[in-house]
Amino acid sequence: MSKESKLSFFRFEAGLGLFFGLALASGWLTTGPSNQELLANYAKARDLWDLIVVNKGFAWWSPNYLGRCLALFQP
Repeated sequence: MSKESKLSFFRFEAGLGLFFGLALASGWLTTGPSNQELLANYAKARDLWDLIVVNKGFAWWSPNYLGRCLALFQP
């Protein structure tokens, strides 16, 4: 088998893979979010808003974020 035939076969496979990838991506992008995804996004946003209201600002990471869970790993 010559180098040219291997190269043309590789180009055909790459083109076929690209075609199917674009077809799947266009199908996925044209479908909207499901009701469960929208509800989960709302719940996450609401939880973050509640934390902001309770802390009177953004809740930042702190050394005590995990609380007593870190005590289990200390000698």
